[in-house]
Amino acid sequence: MRLIFDSCTNAQNLTYCPSCSDIELVALLDQFDAREVLHVTFGSALAQFGGEIHTTLRQFHDEYTTTLATHFSKHLAALKQ
Repeated sequence: MRLIFDSCTNAQNLTYCPSCSDIELVALLDQFDAREVLHVTFGSALAQFGGEIHTTLRQFHDEYTTTLATHFSKHLAALKQ
């Protein structure tokens, strides 16, 4: 089943970067529009690359859990306001 998501992404703000370095890829996560695209396409990415994603998450488990905790803390802090 495919779901349709409403997105407020501005395509003009997206960076086309077919040969980005790792540092440039990480920096994309600081851009709202890039994060929005990742949010709405994550299901498709999992369907196609789920095995690789899971392998990487297991390989970098400590970094992943720390980053995830930080990310969710920001969301929870925003809800308290």
